[in-house]
Amino acid sequence: LGDTSIDPTTLTVAAGATVTFVNTGSKSMKLTGDILSDFIKPAERHGETFEEAGEYRVIVIPTKRRIDITVE
Repeated sequence: LGDTSIDPTTLTVAAGATVTFVNTGSKSMKLTGDILSDFIKPAERHGETFEEAGEYRVIVIPTKRRIDITVE
């Protein structure tokens, strides 16, 4: 999660996998959409475990960029 970009913007993981979001930007960010997080400060990480198969949409605030996660 950066100030001007997100990499990757799509991701496929197995059910039960934990995805770690790392804030590489200079501002605090928050995850919304199909998952919710507290604010993630610069250089901090947030782990999210996806137990159920499906499609998840994650929006990064304040950039409003989207990450699509497929859980198989």
